[in-house]
Order: sequence, then C-alpha cells, then structure tokens
Amino acid sequence: MTGVRRGLGARLGIAALNLPWSGLGLLRVGTGRLAAAFLAAPLVAMGMIAFYYIVGPRLTFLAYSAWMLILLSVYFGAIIVSAWLSWRRSGERRLPLLWWSRWYGIVAIWVALAFVLQALIYFMNSRYKRFYSPAEAMVPTLLRNDRIVASMRGAGAPRRGDIVLLRAPRSGAIYIERIAALPGGRIALTGGVVILNGRPVPQRLVRTERVEFSGRLEDVRRLAERFPGERREHEIYDAGATPADDFPETLVQPGHVFVLGDNRDMSADSRFPPESWGLDQVPVANLVGRPLFFSWWPGSENSGRPIAEP
Repeated sequence: MTGVRRGLGARLGIAALNLPWSGLGLLRVGTGRLAAAFLAAPLVAMGMIAFYYIVGPRLTFLAYSAWMLILLSVYFGAIIVSAWLSWRRSGERRLPLLWWSRWYGIVAIWVALAFVLQALIYFMNSRYKRFYSPAEAMVPTLLRNDRIVASMRGAGAPRRGDIVLLRAPRSGAIYIERIAALPGGRIALTGGVVILNGRPVPQRLVRTERVEFSGRLEDVRRLAERFPGERREHEIYDAGATPADDFPETLVQPGHVFVLGDNRDMSADSRFPPESWGLDQVPVANLVGRPLFFSWWPGSENSGRPIAEP
C-alpha cells in the first residue's frame, strides 16, 4: 500500500539515519532484506579481522594496514551507498510499517548492533591492541606520543632486553618497560651502569644529543648497551648524575622480573617502590603483552618499523 509523499526534510533525515550505522535508513523505508545486508557489512568485515587474529600468522604492519584499509572501505562505502539508496527509495511512505521500520524498532536494532560491535572490539583487543606512549620513560626507543600495535597474548617466556607491556601491581595501569633481570638474578646499578650477577653491562657512547623533555632542552648522552643473552644492542639516554644512577644489589624474587626504562633518568621503574610511583619487581603474570611495530601516525618517522624481536 502506498502512503503520502515525503518532503525534502524527511528524506534527508532518512538518508542521515545511515550515518550512525549503514542500513538504518533502509530499514525506515521498509526494504528489510537490503537493509540487513548493509547492517551486517561492518560486522562481517570486523569478523574477518577477528578470524585472522585467531588463525592467522603473527600480525605485521603490512597485514594490519591491509585489514584496516578493508574495514574502513567497507564501513564508509556501506554508509555512502545505503544513504544513496535510502534517498532514492524514500520518496513515498509505504504502509503499513512493520515493527523494524518504526522508530523504536530502528533504535532497538541499533543498540543490539552496538553491543555486538563492542563484543567484537573487546575480543580483538584481547589479541592485538593499539597503544600510545604518553611519557618519556622509554625514549629514545619509544618517543612520547608514539603509536604502537602490541600483541596481547602475553609476553611469553621473559628474556633480558625484551620490551614488554606490563600491568602495574597496585594501580593496574599499563606500562612499557624493558626487562633487565630475570627471576633469581642479582641486579644493581653503579653510576648508571647496570650490574647483572656481579658483572657490569658494557656501555658504548653513540653520540651526545640535545633533546626536549617536558618542555625543556637537555644535553644527554645516547649510549648503547647489551644485556647478556640479548640479540642486539639497545640504546638508552643518560642525562647526567642522578640519585637513580645508584641502586644497591638486590635479588629478583622467584616469579618476578626487574624492569628499567631506556630513559634511565626519567623512568619510574623497578628501582622505585609503588609509594614513589615506581613498579618495584613485577610478577611475570603481570606481563600482558609485547609491542610489535609502530602504527601509522601523521609526522611519524617510525611508521611500520618493528619494535620487538620475533
């Protein structure tokens, strides 16, 4: 049965219904099967990514970029096409309206889809997740505001030199630090030099740099060091003598690791107790992930560069 003609404002409103979710405008004009296809399109695209996260190989920057391009193309393409189709089919109001074409049915379907979307996002974030570095504790390896993608399947067996995501024992906040000592090992710092099991870790001067920390310029030494068993050197910053350069020898408890930031003079790590905003020794169970690569970000010179060893 055909109803009255719709005005321009009503037709624009129906087309705009597709902005929060593609296909909602098609529901309003009564094209149920076509609407279902557009309603499902974003979820199908995300479901494909979730399936890859389960059975696919370890995520790389290339694979991550390809999947994000597919998802964005499906998402915005579905919105544009469904809005156009809604506009074309909204000239006449068709009667009678089924429940899913009425405002309460559209709202109910939108809410249900939003719950499914959140469940998919939660699941995907349990496998891989984006982070940004809000502080300067890991400079020069991670700059402030760097965007990274991390594996959230745990950090695996801890190794000296690994960069890990860890959950602070008391606050529950996520930190990014480097493992310096393993369970049962002994660690100390003397004059900024790490002493592992009684042996100093060699440091090599790379160059002197002038860098900005918290809005002020400082002259720092960029040093290269390599922990026993580490595959290659990593670089750290030393801004001169500070009280944190010296730490008495301590035994790492069973089931714990000792972590340090690469920006040694600006890192609240295992050298400090939680009362001083530090981490103390971190339970291995609190190592929740491992950063994989830098994601794309405007102006970033590191986009796509790997962070962790395979």
